Amino acid sequence: MFTQIALFLGYRFRLSTPDDLDDLAYGYYEVTPSKGHFLFSASACNDIHLALAEEPGVYSANAYEIVIGGWENTQSVDLVSDDHLPQTPDQATLETPSILDCAEVRQFWVQWDDGLITVGDGFDVGFSPLLSWQDDDAHDVNYVTLSTGWGAEGEWRIEE
Repeated sequence: MFTQIALFLGYRFRLSTPDDLDDLAYGYYEVTPSKGHFLFSASACNDIHLALAEEPGVYSANAYEIVIGGWENTQSVDLVSDDHLPQTPDQATLETPSILDCAEVRQFWVQWDDGLITVGDGFDVGFSPLLSWQDDDAHDVNYVTLSTGWGAEGEWRIEE
């Protein structure tokens, strides 16, 4: 269970995601599918979550969930969720010890293109990829939700 705050991408702004495991705040906003990527910065001790979905809802059918700094800030994964299942087996996993920092802002990018989901660090899309996974049954990405989970507070800056 994790707290979620959804964002409309395309504006530069900041938001905080609280450490509140008792109250899930849902909201879903449309993104520009043709853009195919976005840049963001985050500081959190662990567990930043992103959902790229065709329809509103983190665990809706046809959603890609990305976890950075999960498992006590030791791993990052790219998952596929299907029809309200919390998780299916990991599609791509990488040991990423201390990828997040409680006090330091870290930069990341996420790109989607015809089912190829790639996550990287820094602000140069396509450079320094961390995870990449090809979905042979690709779906559109129309909604993005950002959140922190499992007891972590987060500060986010949406760059693009």
